[in-house]
Amino acid sequence: MSEKRPLWRRILRWVRNLTLILLLGGTLALVSQSLWLPSVVSKLAADKGLDINYEDLDLWPLGGALRLTGLEVRALPPQGEAAGADIDEAAGGQPQPLLLALDYLSADADISALFGGELRVHRVEVDGLQAWAGRDTDGRWNWDQVLASLAAAEDDPQAAPIEAPPESDKDPQDWTLRSPVRVDALRLRQLAIHLDDAQAQPRLETTIRIDVAVSDIGIEGKPARLTIESQATELWNGLAVEGSVNSSEQDMDAKLSVAWGDLCLMRLKHALEPLGLRPAVSQHNFEADLALALTIPDA
Repeated sequence: MSEKRPLWRRILRWVRNLTLILLLGGTLALVSQSLWLPSVVSKLAADKGLDINYEDLDLWPLGGALRLTGLEVRALPPQGEAAGADIDEAAGGQPQPLLLALDYLSADADISALFGGELRVHRVEVDGLQAWAGRDTDGRWNWDQVLASLAAAEDDPQAAPIEAPPESDKDPQDWTLRSPVRVDALRLRQLAIHLDDAQAQPRLETTIRIDVAVSDIGIEGKPARLTIESQATELWNGLAVEGSVNSSEQDMDAKLSVAWGDLCLMRLKHALEPLGLRPAVSQHNFEADLALALTIPDA
């Protein structure tokens, strides 16, 4: 008759087997994600009135990595139109116009840092993100249907109510100006916003192009840096923004420099008038340097 194993050995074997099952299940889920993930994304998007398609989506939750290519986002056809009318070009139907498109997205985060209560992002790269915004002569934007669907989903009586966060009892002595998030690098390249406003006089059709670079957020001993460059035909000739932030537990120094060349105020007249503003000149060059210093005093 064999001797009965000690309890701690049986618990250890049970934990080992459970870990192997979880790792095997997670591996199978990742390997087969191309089979089940598209339908999940499609279902979630349809609930928000969107049609989302992409070429490739790779998720590595354990490693904190994400890669997405060839994303296209359209509004679903209004109710009552034939399903699939947004993609049935062969039958002579016209596709629904694009709302968003993305060439490439890559993100890499440190999942292990979450166990220590920290959020660390090594790098985020976004290439070729495009958005289309259009308003017709009646004042309807192409995003109105999507925004209405999102608002309806939030007002769903079956949705779980959002509870207000509890009042913070944090001692002011525990306040800090240090960033709670660490981001080594974030790059947005070739961001484009295609604007078509039929209510503007004359009609405004332009593309706002933007490049953004952010680095060293929350890294001790290094200032966080921000750089933005933008061009927009008919609106401005060049926009350059540079900023930096040095922060510690009790001190923060921030600097921001803005240079806006050939800002065409008359082409923005229709957007300024609802705010009670009326441009006095047709074009303007704008430059500004801002500085901010904050200190948490000792108790």
